[in-house]
Amino acid sequence: MTLLGISGSLSQHSKTELAICKALQFASELGESVTIDLVSLSNVDLVFCDGRDPELYEVDTRIVLDKIATADALIV
Repeated sequence: MTLLGISGSLSQHSKTELAICKALQFASELGESVTIDLVSLSNVDLVFCDGRDPELYEVDTRIVLDKIATADALIV
């Protein structure tokens, strides 16, 4: 199972990100069957989503979209 945490705060080391990291840490202790990842919007350069085919986005936006699409569960 892949669990993706997404911190939407633009501040680094925000309380939101801390809470998500704690939840991911707890989930990682459930066993090796859980793979965790974190996307912090303060660390990526996303372009405005304008309705185009998701396959046409590039760089950080493409990476984040792919992580969301392949995750089994999200913590936002």
